Amino acid sequence: MADNSAIEWTEATWNLVTGCDKVSPGCAHCYAETFAERWRGIPGHPYEQGFALKLWPERLEQPLKWSRPRMIFVNSMSDLFHEQIPEWLHSPRWIRCILPVSYLPRIARFRY
Repeated sequence: MADNSAIEWTEATWNLVTGCDKVSPGCAHCYAETFAERWRGIPGHPYEQGFALKLWPERLEQPLKWSRPRMIFVNSMSDLFHEQIPEWLHSPRWIRCILPVSYLPRIARFRY
């Protein structure tokens, strides 16, 4: 999670998944891949794996720790519904885990 995001229309990012694959011509100049690949191989960095797909279930509760509402860009560094994400992540149970956090009254707005 990045608080005080440099993205002009949001205040924070919340990445439950990072990484992706190029699936269309629109992916040719992916900002997320460019950013992530800068850190490939740096031990301990969140993007040590570069832009390889990675699940971060431990990040699910991050918004619960925020003390003030903010605009949140959900999964700015991946496709939450990427075809290689395990089937359980696409299950209604997982989606129910994400959406209730998104609708907490003290968190202003989420964008997916």
